[in-house]
Amino acid sequence: MKNFANFRKLTIYVGIFIISFVLFLLMMFPYNVIKETLLSEVEKSTGIVLSAEELSPAFLMGAQLENASIKLPGGEKAINLRNIKVTFNPFYLFLGKIHIALKVLDPKDGQMTSAINLGLISLLQGTVEISRASLVLEKFEVQSLIDLIFDHLSKGGGNPLLGSLFEEISVTGKLDSDISFSIDSGSPEKSSGNIELKISEAQLNFRSKDFGIEDQKFTKAKIIGKMTNGRLEINPTSGFLTNDLDISMSGKFQLAKMMSESQLEMEIKIKLLEALKEKFGFLIDGITQKNTGGEITMQLRGPVNMISFTTL
Repeated sequence: MKNFANFRKLTIYVGIFIISFVLFLLMMFPYNVIKETLLSEVEKSTGIVLSAEELSPAFLMGAQLENASIKLPGGEKAINLRNIKVTFNPFYLFLGKIHIALKVLDPKDGQMTSAINLGLISLLQGTVEISRASLVLEKFEVQSLIDLIFDHLSKGGGNPLLGSLFEEISVTGKLDSDISFSIDSGSPEKSSGNIELKISEAQLNFRSKDFGIEDQKFTKAKIIGKMTNGRLEINPTSGFLTNDLDISMSGKFQLAKMMSESQLEMEIKIKLLEALKEKFGFLIDGITQKNTGGEITMQLRGPVNMISFTTL
């Protein structure tokens, strides 16, 4: 009994020493030097320009960036974020998994939390096997995110008229979502999950008053989907609706053992009405090479590594 008590004391002392040593290393780690190297490597490998004022440790095992900004390759506009935190939970290693969590705060305290579980053995074998993934957003400001996307599209080398349009519009609102998937890579038919994404207080804004169009408030801005038996179906009630704009969508995504072989079938219908049709209907006519009356249907089909895009 006495030997057990001594062993317990020794274990406690060793534990305290290890924790203290780890904390010492975390405090003395040259984060500023690592920050510059990390941000430089991200830009080299992806083209994404990531900047931040400070890099610091995050409990339990992780790191966080303070006052960060992100620019897409060749873009001018950035999304500004108050905090980006990435953490790694070592206890999942005992389950043969790697658990990575991400938490992002925008300047107005909207937040995004995401988590993903990866198979440890498959990763060591050079393949990525996702067993669970989730994404939750609460009152996340969408304007800088949409501006980032529109800025990238306007410089994508496509139709210059569309590029000019993307430069003149913005979308404001607060994004709420609850996306969660349980994925069985070995038996995709057992996979399940849900998508619920909504934008509240959504509004389509025109930066230039030369268009002579009132800002458009969305009466509907949502995407809802459900996955059962490895098949994700977009609810046909999904879409975006204003006085002069109607975007509806439907489709399905069939998960396969090899993600690159998973099949997508999606249809997006865009209808311009009233003022938007009068001002921008010719753009749709130009894309389809026919008189459309301000309506276009876009179809995306095929495996995810070879998706074909057609307009009707």
